[in-house]
Amino acid sequence: MSFFALATAKQALPKQHHALRRLPFCRSFQVALASSAPRTFSSAPTNEHEQTLPPPPQEGIEFNALPWNLNLPQHHYYIHLTTTPMEGWTSNHYDPTTDGGILTSPSRKNEHSSSPLHSLHHYSSSPLPLYPANTSINYGTTIWEGLACRRSPTSGKALVFRPQKNFQRFVNGARRMCLPEPSYELFMRSLQLVLRNNMHLLPPAPEVKTGLGEDGEVTIAEIEGGSKLYVRPMLMGSGQQLGLHPSPQISLLYFVSP
Repeated sequence: MSFFALATAKQALPKQHHALRRLPFCRSFQVALASSAPRTFSSAPTNEHEQTLPPPPQEGIEFNALPWNLNLPQHHYYIHLTTTPMEGWTSNHYDPTTDGGILTSPSRKNEHSSSPLHSLHHYSSSPLPLYPANTSINYGTTIWEGLACRRSPTSGKALVFRPQKNFQRFVNGARRMCLPEPSYELFMRSLQLVLRNNMHLLPPAPEVKTGLGEDGEVTIAEIEGGSKLYVRPMLMGSGQQLGLHPSPQISLLYFVSP
């Protein structure tokens, strides 16, 4: 069965910084983030002790000086999956027999073949196709979440802050907006995929300076740096529809910004 994780060492940061957790039925192997080509991915299980660290940050970027905004879109990759209200989100959007691989939209076909359309797109060169009559623009049928991915100052692993909480809110919002909610596995696989293909934008780990407290124990005196890679999942009605009716197409999107 599948297993996806960004890190397994809980001691890398304080307890509130959790790695993506194993699903109850998963085998004990871990997806590697490090690769000589970070925007490619393997469907084969990876040894837990091999290639567990993300690649170094992209050179020439002052991550700590970046403003709170959409930064460096020319270096981003985003995910776009689609479905219909009747079909919903199913395991047809991914391969449940692997821990990695690609995500696809079975109902959409590639322009040059009959194969499903792959979900990964370059942010600048492949903009999102939207029509003026889509329900999200006209009737506000959109929900979104925000997650933070940081590099551990002790282990160097990529850690995501409580993604299961974001999933719970995401599902609650989808139900209130009458949008088909993704499964836990699809939500986490999409999060993993967008991070694996944008790991070059993961900022450096913070520099932690320690000191001795009054009781003689080592304490954290100062933390410098430690910017995050922000991830925004979105669920929206992307089909064309006039009137308050369900959108004929639903889009699941993930994009990032350092």
